[in-house]
Amino acid sequence: MGHNNQSNVVTDNLILRNAKREDIASLVDLAARSFRDAFASENAKQDIDAYIGSAFTLEKFQEEFDTPNNIFLVACSGASDNPVGYAKLRLSSRNSSVASESCMELERLYADSAVIGRGIGAALMRECIERATSLDCEVIWLGVWEKNDRAIRFYERHGFTTVGKHTFTLGTDIQNDLIMCKSLEK
Repeated sequence: MGHNNQSNVVTDNLILRNAKREDIASLVDLAARSFRDAFASENAKQDIDAYIGSAFTLEKFQEEFDTPNNIFLVACSGASDNPVGYAKLRLSSRNSSVASESCMELERLYADSAVIGRGIGAALMRECIERATSLDCEVIWLGVWEKNDRAIRFYERHGFTTVGKHTFTLGTDIQNDLIMCKSLEK
């Protein structure tokens, strides 16, 4: 996996590190559970199931893990090495609403519902911003469902602003995502 030569970061009994191949099965499970917890109450079960069945498979994650422009970060809490949160970054990922050529996409930032509110998302976000800065990116950007007010507020607290929209297909449901970005200090 390219661009993952950073060392572990330890803060308040939380360890942030690069994902390892042996983390993939745990990440697939964490992604599916987190996605379902976050979006099942607002969406049709068949649309959630269809998305999870295509986006969060062992094969898909292995392929993404082996793609050089992808960086997977995991957060582990306490003595356990099992991920309780993770982020996926994509170097050189472009969006027409983002005005920079030198950018990184924060494609996913998930935490287990049992640990939401304990600072894991914030720690992962800080590490994502650090990684993007250390790789000389001018901008970090993301897409977030326009109805996900909690996530939008989280991203705004971390300096992201809305710069556009794009569509996101969840099963058979076409939804709108806000495109948010943050300029990075060099």
